[in-house]
Amino acid sequence: MDQNTSIIAELRAEQVDQISDNVSRPSYHLASLDTSADADSSSSSPLPLRLQWALGRLKELFNELELEQLVVVRPRIRKLMDLGRASETNGLGWEIDEFGQRLGSLKTIKEKRSKIPVVRYLPCIPDFRPSEVNGPAPLEWLAMFVHSDVPSVCIEDHNACCNVCLEDFEEPPLALESQVDGGDDGTQASPKPLRKLICGHVFHEDCLPMFQEDDCIGRFECPACRTEFWNSEQFALLSTGRDSVSSDQQQTYDDYYNKLLPWQKIQEGLLDWATWLCINNLDEFLNSTACGHPVDESALYIWAIQTYKRYVYSRLTDSPEGVVDYCFVGPWMEDFSRLVSQGEHEYASQMLRGSWDNWGLQDAPRLLAVLSNHRHQDEPHWVVHRFSLPDGGLTTYHFHSELNDCPDCRPTSWWPAIRLTWPDAAISPNPGIPTLVHVRQPIQLAVDDAVAVAGVWHNILMGLPAEHSVDLERLRDLMYTEVNGLHERFTSWVNYLSTFFGDLYGRCLCCVTKSGTASAGLGTRERPREMHPHDPRFGGWITFTCGRLLELIILDLAQQRQELLAESHGSLVYQDVQVLYLIPLLPKSESPPSHTSNPPPNDRPGASRSNGNTPSQLSSSISSTSEPDFTSRSETSSSRSTSPTRCPSGSSNSSASPSSSASHHHHSYFHTSHNTHNEPGRSSPASASTSETTPLLKKPSRSHFFTRQGKGNLFSYLVIILATLLGALFFVLSRSTFMHQNPNPRSRLTSFWVDVIPSDCHSIGTREYTATLAGIPKDWDLVTACQMTPLVVHGKVVQSEPSCSLVAKSSGSIVVMGRWLVDFDESDCHPIWSNLYADDCVANGTRSYHAEMDYVPSGMDRLASCREAPNVIHGRSLFPSRCAVVLKRGEGSLNNSLIARGEWDVDFNEDGCIPSWGPLISQQCVSHNTRLYLADLIVPPGLEGIASTLCAHTPATIRGRRVFPNRCEMVVKHDEGHPNHSLVARGEWDINFDEDGCIPSWGPLISQQCVSHSTRLYLADLIVPPGLEGIASTLCAHTPATIHGRTLFPHRCEMVVKHDEGHPNHSLVARGEWDINFDEDGCIPSWGPLISQQCVSHSTRLYLADLIVPPGLEGIASTLCAHTPATIHGRTLFPHRCEMVVKHDEGHPNHSLVARGEWDVDFDEDGCIPSWAPLVSQQCVSFGSRAYYADLVVPDGLENIALTLCSSTPVTIHTRTLLPSYCEQLGEASFRGHWTTDFSESSCEAVWTSVNPDEQCLAYDKRRYTAILERIPEELDPLKTCYEAPGWLLGVQRTPELCDRDDQGRVMGSWFVGGPECRPVLFDVRDYGCIESGIKRIEGQVGDIGKNEDWYRLCVTIPYHWYRQTYLPVQCESRTSWAVTRRYAMYNIPDSSCA
Repeated sequence: MDQNTSIIAELRAEQVDQISDNVSRPSYHLASLDTSADADSSSSSPLPLRLQWALGRLKELFNELELEQLVVVRPRIRKLMDLGRASETNGLGWEIDEFGQRLGSLKTIKEKRSKIPVVRYLPCIPDFRPSEVNGPAPLEWLAMFVHSDVPSVCIEDHNACCNVCLEDFEEPPLALESQVDGGDDGTQASPKPLRKLICGHVFHEDCLPMFQEDDCIGRFECPACRTEFWNSEQFALLSTGRDSVSSDQQQTYDDYYNKLLPWQKIQEGLLDWATWLCINNLDEFLNSTACGHPVDESALYIWAIQTYKRYVYSRLTDSPEGVVDYCFVGPWMEDFSRLVSQGEHEYASQMLRGSWDNWGLQDAPRLLAVLSNHRHQDEPHWVVHRFSLPDGGLTTYHFHSELNDCPDCRPTSWWPAIRLTWPDAAISPNPGIPTLVHVRQPIQLAVDDAVAVAGVWHNILMGLPAEHSVDLERLRDLMYTEVNGLHERFTSWVNYLSTFFGDLYGRCLCCVTKSGTASAGLGTRERPREMHPHDPRFGGWITFTCGRLLELIILDLAQQRQELLAESHGSLVYQDVQVLYLIPLLPKSESPPSHTSNPPPNDRPGASRSNGNTPSQLSSSISSTSEPDFTSRSETSSSRSTSPTRCPSGSSNSSASPSSSASHHHHSYFHTSHNTHNEPGRSSPASASTSETTPLLKKPSRSHFFTRQGKGNLFSYLVIILATLLGALFFVLSRSTFMHQNPNPRSRLTSFWVDVIPSDCHSIGTREYTATLAGIPKDWDLVTACQMTPLVVHGKVVQSEPSCSLVAKSSGSIVVMGRWLVDFDESDCHPIWSNLYADDCVANGTRSYHAEMDYVPSGMDRLASCREAPNVIHGRSLFPSRCAVVLKRGEGSLNNSLIARGEWDVDFNEDGCIPSWGPLISQQCVSHNTRLYLADLIVPPGLEGIASTLCAHTPATIRGRRVFPNRCEMVVKHDEGHPNHSLVARGEWDINFDEDGCIPSWGPLISQQCVSHSTRLYLADLIVPPGLEGIASTLCAHTPATIHGRTLFPHRCEMVVKHDEGHPNHSLVARGEWDINFDEDGCIPSWGPLISQQCVSHSTRLYLADLIVPPGLEGIASTLCAHTPATIHGRTLFPHRCEMVVKHDEGHPNHSLVARGEWDVDFDEDGCIPSWAPLVSQQCVSFGSRAYYADLVVPDGLENIALTLCSSTPVTIHTRTLLPSYCEQLGEASFRGHWTTDFSESSCEAVWTSVNPDEQCLAYDKRRYTAILERIPEELDPLKTCYEAPGWLLGVQRTPELCDRDDQGRVMGSWFVGGPECRPVLFDVRDYGCIESGIKRIEGQVGDIGKNEDWYRLCVTIPYHWYRQTYLPVQCESRTSWAVTRRYAMYNIPDSSCA
C-alpha cells in the first residue's frame, strides 16, 4: 500500500467515526489492535481448560484400575506417548476421548466384577443334597466344617474343579479336626477364594477373566457356558461437550466460563475447536498461507476470529466503554444457509444466536459481516455479505465480473432467521432490495480471492469503506502469523500430553513389573539421532537395549519353565527374575542415555523437585528402590513442519521471514530408577540379590537338558550368552574408537592476537579488522585455538566468531590469521547528509524532499550508503525512498564530482499538501430523507493532475459529520473578472440524516366503517415534500402513521384525484389505507340476554340468545355467530349451533333477520339430573345377600328416556355406589330399580360353631372335620345355607363338602382335609420282577403311621407314582420279625417286558 493510500485510509476511518450512529470509535488499522487481548484466559497450564479436566478424569480412572487391566491399556498408553505421530490422522480430542472410553469401560467392568459373590466349596454327598445345582449347603452338612462368613455351596465331584485352570477345588477343614488340633493357629493355608456366577458355575477368583477380547469392549461371558452377563456402557470424555464431567465439575466450569470476558470466551472457543484437529490439518492451514497458494477456509477463520477478538477487546476497553455492534459470521455457515433454504428458520436462528450469546455479548448487533464461499458455475467464489439491521440493507461485495446477475449470491432469505434470533431488536420489517457491488479484483484472482475478501471484511469491521485498498501481501503475512501461533500452541499441547502419558506408562510398567505380569515387549525403539556411533554412550545404549531384550527372554523362560525355576530357587517370584545382568553389561561411569534435548525435570508439568529424577521415576510410589524401572517416552519437538515460503514485500522490513520451525522428530529412550553404579548410602541391586538369594539361573541337572524342554532351555541360554558377548564387544570397540578420536583434555590455552590492523569500512557502522595469532600451545589445534582466543578492540571484547585461515609467510612459516567485522564505536563508517530541500507535493498529504550525501566512508559504495543512511525529517528518522548518483558541478570543469542524492516522500505533517472543499451548496430532495449537496475542491498546487482522485478521497463536514463524496465530476468553472475558464473537481453528497424537510407525512386520519370482526378501516392522504412527487406511490408504502399509539405502515396505497376548494385544477395525491384490528371495541359483536330452555339430556339444558351485530357487518352475521363466545355459569362457550331467524320487533312495521345461537350446557345443571326415592329394604335372598328397591324421580322433559335414566342412575348402599340390577316399569313414565347386595349384610349370615376333627384318618392324606351351623335367618333354606356358608379351617376359609342334620336336628357340615399326620411314607421300595404276564410287583415298607391310626385303611390308599401314572396298593401286609412288626404295601405295575 503506498503512502497516499495510507493517509486516505486514516482520514476515511476518522470520517466513519464521526458519522456512526453509535458511540465514537477509535481509528483502527490492519491488525494493529491491542495484543493484550491475546493473553491466555484459562490458566498457567499450556492446555485448554477442557483438556485439563479430561486429563484429570483420565488420571482418576487410571488410578482405579487393577493390575490385570494395566496390561491391556499399556500398549494404548505407549501409542499415546507419541502423539506427534498419532495426531497426524486423528485429532487430540478424538485420541483422548477414545482412551477415556476404554478406561471408563474397564472401570465399569471392575465394578461389575466386584459384585460377583465370593463362595466356599463343600463336597456334595447323597444324604445332604442341595435344592439346586451348585446350590447352598444344608445346615446339617455346613455344621461339620469350620465356620466361615463366606457363603458355602455344595458342588458334585465331577464339577468340583475350575474350568479355566482345571485345578480341583480345595475342601475347608472339618470342625472336628480343628478341635483336635487345638484350633487354627494361622499356619494352615486357606483355600483359594472362589466366585459364583449367576449361571451357577464356580471359578477361582484369580482365574476369572475380566474380559475376553483385547479391544476392551467389556463383554463378559462365562468361560463354561458362554452366558453373557453384561456389556459395558459407552463412556464419553470430551465428545458431547459436558457429559463427561460430574455435576460439581460442570457447575465449576460454568461459573468459570461465565466470569470470562467476551474476548476471553472467543479465545476459549477457538482453542476448544483446535483440540479436535490433527497436526496434518494445521500443516495444511499453514502451508495455504504461503505465496501462490489459495488460503484455506479454516486458516481464514483462524485469522478472522482472532481479528474479531481484538476488535471486541478494543471496543470494550475504550474509555468510555464502547458497544460491540458488529456480529461476525464465519465461513463455516454453510449449515446456516442450508437450514434457511429448507425453511427451518428456528434452528438457523438458534445457531446464529448461539455464537453471539456464548461470547457473552449483550443486546443485538447493528451489522452482520458474513464471509461466504459461493459456488458459481462449479467454481468457488468468495463474497462478503453486509446486513444492516436497522434499515434492512443487504450489500454483497465480490470480485468476479460474471456475478453481476447472481440471485442466489444475495441471501435475502436470511432475514426471517435474523428476526427470530433478535426478536426485540429494531430490525426493519421491510428489507430493501439487495445490492451487488463489484470490487476491483486482485491480479491473481484464483490465488488471492480469499485474501482479498478478507480485506473487504476487515474494512467493514474497522468502519472503512469496503472498496478501501489493502496490502494483500501484508494481510497474507498476518494470516500466517495467526495460524503459526496456533500451530506452535498445538505443538506445546502435544509435548505436554506426551510427557503426561509417559508418566502414566512409567507407572503402568512399574506396577506390572512389581506384580509379576509378563511384559508386552520392547515395542518400537529408535536410536538417538544426535548420538554418534563411536560415542561410548551409544555403546552403552546398545548394551542397555540388549539387556532389555535379555530381560524379556528371562521373563518368558520364567513363565514357561516354572518347574526348573522352582527347583533352583524354590518359587517363581518376578521381582527376583529382574535384571541380574545389568551390572556386568553397563559401564560404571555411564548410565542409560537420555535425550539430550530434554527439558529439566522441574520444568515439566508434574515433575518432582526432590532429586532431579524423571517424572516417571518419582510418580510410582509402589516400585521398590532396589528394582530398576524401565520406562519409555517419546518427545515431540516444538515445531513440526518447515515454514511455508513467504511472499516478498515492498517495505524495508518485509524481507524478514517469519520464524522458521524445526523438523519434527520422534525419539525413544529408557530411564532407570537409579544409576547402575553404587551411590552413597545405596547398595547395588545385583549385590543385594546375590547376597540374599540363591542365583536364579543355576545349572540344572544333566538329565534335564536331554529332555525336550531341556534342549529348548539350552538353546535359550546360548542365545542369552551370545547376545551379552556381542553387546559387550560392541561397547569396547565404540569406547576405544571414541577415545582415539577424542584424546585427553588439552592444556591451558595461552594464545593471543598481535598485529591488529583495521581495514576499510564494510558497511554503515561496521569495519573489518585482521590480526595474527601468537603463543599457541603445542597440543592445541590451530583453528580451534583461533576460534577460542578473544580479540579486544576499542576496549571491548569482540563477540562475533572470527574467520580463521592459515597463511604462509615468506620465511616459510605458517601463521593463523583472523578476520572480524566490528560494528561498534566506528564513527568514521557513518555517511553524512547535507542540507535538506523541500520540493512540490506529489500526493495527497505527501511532499517530496531531497538531499545530497557530503561524506561517504572509504571502501563503501555510494548507492548502498545512500539506501542504508537515514535522515531526520519532521523529527523522524527516515530512509530514502529513492537513491541515485549524480554529477555535482563545482567551480570550473575540473571540480565536478559524483555524489549520492537521496529523495524522500514524506506523508506526515504536510498540511499544505492536503486539499479542501469550497462552500457547500444545498440542493433539492432526491429521495426519502435525502438531500443533494454540492461543493468544489480546492486543490494544492502541483496536484491538479490527480484532482479527480483527490475528490473521491477528501471528506467534507456536513451537519457535524465527516462524509466522503458519493460522486465526483470535473466541471468548467467560470470565474467573474477572469477571461479564462478553469477545470475544477466538483463533489456531490446524498445526505440521508438530519433532513426533516425531505421526510413525507400524513394528513388527518379518517375513520371508516367496520370491515371485519374487531377491524376498522382508516384513510389518510400523503403530504409529499417538493421534488419527490414522482415517487409518491413508493413513499406512501414506506411512510408509517400513528394509530391508537402504534406506528403502522399502510396496508394499501393508491393514487387518487383530489379536488381542492378554491382551486380550479385537481391534484393527484397518494392515499393510504389501514385495516386496524386492535382497540376497536365498536367492531366486536355481542350477545343479547340468554334464555334458559328445558332439559335435553341427562344433566344437560338448552340455552338461546340473539347476536347483536355492529353496523356494516350484517352480511357476515352467520360467521360472527359461530365465532362469538358467551359466558354461561362462569365459563366462556362458543355456540353449538347457529341459525338465521326472523325477529318481530314491537313498534316496528318491518321484521329483521337476526343470528340466533344455541348452547347445550352439561355442567352445573342439577335440575336435569334424575334421583332416587328412599330405598326400601327387603328380606334376605341368600347367605350374606339382601334385596332393595327404590322409585326413580325423572326431571321434566326427560320422560321419553326414563328407562335409560333408570339403568344409568346409581344409588349409594352401605357407602358403595351401585347401578340397579334391573328396572321395573310401574307406569307410563314411572320406573323402579332393584338391587341385591352381598356385602355388609351380617343379619343374613349364619355362624359355624364346635369345629372338631375325627380321631382317625379316613384315608391317605384325608381327615374329616365337623361343625354346627347356627343363627340361620328364618327366610333361608338351612341346608342350602350350609353349603353356601364358608368356615375357617386350618387357617383357610372353606365351604363344607357335605351338609346334613345330626341326631339333635342341628345342621352339621363336614370337611375332608389332609394333613402331615395322614401321610405315611414309603421307603425301601424294591422291584420283585414279573409276577404274571404284563405285570410286575413293586413292594415298599410303610412308615410314619400315627399311634392311634388304622394302618390298613391308610396303607391301601397310599399312592405310588410310576412313569407319570399313579397306582394304589393291591394288598397290604403286616409282618413280624424278631419282635419287630413292619407293614408293607404291594403294587401291581403294568410292564410290557413281562411275557
